[in-house]
Amino acid sequence: MTLPAIRPRRRGVLLSAAILGSAALVLAGCGRADAPAETDAAAIDDTPAVGVIDVWAPSGDADNLDALLEGFRSDNPDATVNVTVVPNAEYAQKIQAAIASDTLPDVSLVKADGSLLSGAWSAVPDGLVDLDDFFPGTLGLGQIDGVQYLVPWYNNVRLIVYRSDFAEAGGVEAPTTWDEWVPFLEGLREGGAAQPFGADVAWDTNTGLFVSTLGFSAGAELLSEDGESWEIDTPEMADALEQYASFFEDGLASPDGPGFLDQTATFVSGGIGSLVTGPWVLAQLESAAGADWVDENVGVAVLPEGDAGSVGALVGGGWTVSNSSDNVESSWKLIRYLGAVDTELEQYTAYGSLPPRNSAWTEGGLTEDEHLQPFFAQMETSIAPPIAATWNQITTMLGSQAEKVVRGGVSVEDVLAEAQTLADSIGTGR
Repeated sequence: MTLPAIRPRRRGVLLSAAILGSAALVLAGCGRADAPAETDAAAIDDTPAVGVIDVWAPSGDADNLDALLEGFRSDNPDATVNVTVVPNAEYAQKIQAAIASDTLPDVSLVKADGSLLSGAWSAVPDGLVDLDDFFPGTLGLGQIDGVQYLVPWYNNVRLIVYRSDFAEAGGVEAPTTWDEWVPFLEGLREGGAAQPFGADVAWDTNTGLFVSTLGFSAGAELLSEDGESWEIDTPEMADALEQYASFFEDGLASPDGPGFLDQTATFVSGGIGSLVTGPWVLAQLESAAGADWVDENVGVAVLPEGDAGSVGALVGGGWTVSNSSDNVESSWKLIRYLGAVDTELEQYTAYGSLPPRNSAWTEGGLTEDEHLQPFFAQMETSIAPPIAATWNQITTMLGSQAEKVVRGGVSVEDVLAEAQTLADSIGTGR
């Protein structure tokens, strides 16, 4: 089935997607994913699924899961799929408790912790889906030592959303390199933006996520190759933190806000000229000001290149089967259905999360939308952050350390030295 161009961002405000996306970064991959290694798992045939398949997923992206599975139930009448949607805030703890008590369901959406390191999940069988069709970074969300444990289901990535009318009035175009970023912001101010850049400071993990994303573009890895230690105090992270601090010079951004929840209205009113944000903001802007206003006044651009290029950081999750499942074959058949292009497009239409497969973008017409094209380009160059149970703690700490720089009085060198000491005390959770 080929679907027409669709723009579900016109359906409503995806505020929950923004908040859930931040938490989802806690599940991460090993940076730049390798080609998945072959496994010894038995191939999954094309016969109908049978038996009971218990499924757990967190609220938010899985709110429409029962409706999404209507086609699978119709095609597999001898299979019974029981879906349990768990409140997002409780999901990670529920998964960890189930791992400890060996009571995991057959199928889980894994995204919000370092549980991939537990050994509780089965490897994706060879040939289940065409893994070559997935963006490489999305595979990294569920890959350990080259073995794929998750079939990616949804993703989001952040890039620059800006007032194109201010850019035109100020005579600037979207920056393509770090060197162009500050002059671009100065142009937005010249074009009418009261504050050229809206950057949160010490808001939950978001500041640390932004700083770490800058680090990836500078070439930082953050986690050692053996996964045993953090590498925070590095020249690459110094470059990233200095770039972050540059946004606050001469009032281009303010450490005092506006905060995340106020940024959409301030962007529409002209109080902010640009944001680094995800696809959910397009729906918010359309809800606040209308689709025509967005088409006429909003531009979208990939992150400017640092020394390592324009490297985004993916958020998202994927489906996997527990080692304790007594209906493994049918469980993987369910996941094959969820990972199909048509199903991904249905999920995108219902919720707006970005599909992890190239062909879903092209067959669904998403690459024809000028506001979505940069997201496609950013997905191609984005990676999964480190797989570590303590990643959320690390990003929260990085946000607090970054605040010390932008509010003055502490050098980048001293901040990173302290951050390394704190990271060493936090550990990786292994």
